[in-house]
Amino acid sequence: MPVYLGLPLRCDESFRLFGFDLQTIKNSIMSKHNLSEHQYMDCYFVEHLNNFFKDVKMDMRVFYTDKGQCIVGYEINQDPYKFNDVDEYIHMLSELKTKFVLETKKYIHNFNAVVLEHMEDNEEVVCFPKPYVIQY
Repeated sequence: MPVYLGLPLRCDESFRLFGFDLQTIKNSIMSKHNLSEHQYMDCYFVEHLNNFFKDVKMDMRVFYTDKGQCIVGYEINQDPYKFNDVDEYIHMLSELKTKFVLETKKYIHNFNAVVLEHMEDNEEVVCFPKPYVIQY
């Protein structure tokens, strides 16, 4: 099972946090790929944000879950067949948390009220949230 460190969000919320207008992006995607309003385009949204992160030299990414949720953060790549040292794992999580804070610092004004989506249709507004460890 994949493990992530980041924020569980709706796709539109992930765009808002980084200063994008979702409707503008949506119109661009529909035009570029010849899609109609109600066609599936979430993969294009994820691709757009990931390209943005690469362009501005950020290591974080958007991961799309089978529940229609976006996780903005980092994938934790651990060998499932290896025992992990607790101290090393905590150190790695601490480093990723610091990286998250540094990479989102420029956009911190957008993080004053974030709509987290823990489960489908289970939202919570959190002020300046800290990243979560998320496992699917």
